[in-house]
Order: sequence, then C-alpha cells, then structure tokens
Amino acid sequence: MERGKDTQPAVLQVENLRISFQTTAGKLRAVRGVDFTLHKGETLAIVGESGSGKSVSARAIAGMMSENEKIEEGSILYTYEKDGSTVTEDILKFSRKRRAKELYGKKIAMVFQDPMTALNPLLTIETQLTEGIRKHLSLSKKEAYQRGLELLAEVGITEPALCMKQYPYQLSGGMRQRVVIAIAISCHPEILICDEPTTALDVTVQAKILELIKSMQKKYNLSVIFITHDLGVVAGIADYINVMYAGKVVERGTPDDIFFHPRHPYTWGLMLAVPDMNTADDRLYTIPGAPPSLLEEPVGEAFAPRNPYALPVDFEKEAPLCRLSETHEVYSWLEQEEKKTEMPEALRKRIAKMLENAV
Repeated sequence: MERGKDTQPAVLQVENLRISFQTTAGKLRAVRGVDFTLHKGETLAIVGESGSGKSVSARAIAGMMSENEKIEEGSILYTYEKDGSTVTEDILKFSRKRRAKELYGKKIAMVFQDPMTALNPLLTIETQLTEGIRKHLSLSKKEAYQRGLELLAEVGITEPALCMKQYPYQLSGGMRQRVVIAIAISCHPEILICDEPTTALDVTVQAKILELIKSMQKKYNLSVIFITHDLGVVAGIADYINVMYAGKVVERGTPDDIFFHPRHPYTWGLMLAVPDMNTADDRLYTIPGAPPSLLEEPVGEAFAPRNPYALPVDFEKEAPLCRLSETHEVYSWLEQEEKKTEMPEALRKRIAKMLENAV
C-alpha cells in the first residue's frame, strides 16, 4: 500500500508470508499470510501480544529459523543497488551460503530482546564486536579493534577500551544492549530489526535505548523494523504501525491513524490495556479470553471469540480488507456495516484527552 507522495522507495516487501512449526501436537501455523512493506529510512512497528507471530516474521527476514520451522508460502523481496541499477530479489530463494555472506550482519542486522542471551558469556566484548567487522569489511585485527572502539563510543559507552576487555556479565543491562546495538550497526546494514529491545531493561534505561536507536537510524539512514507488544513504546518512534493478531495483520496505519482513529476491536483492546494516568479507575483493562490455538486454522475472524462487537459473520468468514484512507487499512466486517460500530466510550474519552494534550 502506498504511504503518500513523499514516501521513500521500498527496501523490503513481505508478501503472503506463511510460517509453520512442526510440533509433537501437530503443525502450528504461527504466521498466516502476512504482508507489509518497509521503506528507506522508515521505522515500521509491528505490535501484538505474545504469540501473534510478529517475532517469527522478523526472524524469518533475518534468517534465524529453528529446525522445526518451515516457510509454507510467500516471498521476502529485498531491493538494493548494484552496479548503478536497482535490483529486487526474493531472499527466500538465496542459498544458505549466499544469505550468510551477503545479507545477515552485513545488510540485515538484528537487536534482540535480552542482551544477556544475545552475547556469548565466554567471549570478551572485543571478540564479539570485531568478529563480524573482520568478516564482512575485510579489515585487519588492528583496524577492526579501532572500529570497535569508535562504535562503542558512538553508542554511549564512556570507556570503550575497558569495555572491549570485559565479559558480558561485567556490564549492566543497558550497557549490554548498547554493545548489541554496536554489533548490529558495525557493518553498515541497511535494515535493522529490533525485537523488543527494551523489554528486559528497567524503565529508566528504556528511553535512553530508544533514543539511541533513533539517533543511529538517523546517522546511518537505517530502515528499522521495531517489534513490540507495547503500543506506548512505538508512539514516539514509528512512522507506520502494523497490528498483528493470531498470525495475521489486522490493522495498519500511521501513528495518527492507529492512536487517534483505531478501527479494529483488537486495536481498541490494546490501547485500553495501556495504563492511563488520567483515569480515576484503579483497575487495568484486560482483553477477555486468550488467543486461539494455531494448531488448527481458525474459522472466520480469529479475534471473534474475544470480541464483544463480533457479528455472526465473524465466526464464519475471514474479515475483508477495508481501506479507510491513503494510509489506513483494517480487516474487519464491522466496516461493512451501514451503521459503523463506535469505539468504546472509555477509549473515545482517552483519545479526546490525548488530542487535547497534543495541542
């Protein structure tokens, strides 16, 4: 879907991506036909609760798949410049060797949720930071070490030389995540995938890491895919938001579309679940029920059993795509109704307050 006249060229297009896992209980359909486009220099946020398929989709792009995981269908089109020409290729058709040599770590890099598990506890920061630099940039050991010092300084580590000699357990959570970011950007990637990079950090560090990612994006003109379950996190960083549920995108739009004009009942639930300092209610809202088991293909709209606004057709057929504006789309039978279903009153008041504070 076009984002408008000022949109930069697309660098990544995911089309009808379907991914399954073979488990002892049967085939689990984790991703059920996902489509999205990432543009140059853009931050695309993918939001949804645990099990929605957002991280599985991102890891497929980064080539990090488990042995029991299979891409059933779809394509991941990567567009890049080669010898003065623009080339688009489906990276799923690359050989494993070509992906490792040309893409991962070099063109597509990833920042993980837990920096302690992303780093090898038995190796120094220098070893882990310079390994990719030497491999992809063909630098000498001395040149790679100098590049490592510069990167650590860039990400805000005050004593880079000392940090290079240390092991991950000797660093705080925030410093470890800075090191992971330094490793991710070390080989000048075009696409940076951030898989809930602030979840394992305390709130005092989260904002600093988000600012760091934004500054690195601006400096290197990165295209960022930001995975999170927290709508509050993406409010200040996303250019475009995809809301996922049960392996599918249910709504997509700009932050203004999603935060001020949400149309899918699942998006309503996610927004109401964010704590609000302006409400007198001391209870946190929770979406009723639980996500469906994807061992069986859901019949109809997957969110229907948890949706208080569900129509009879929601339990029978998948929801159609409805285009609400140039930038805003939703999969919903409610939009087919002659009289549109209004959002919950509590959410309407919250949005009105948000608009009032934004003025």
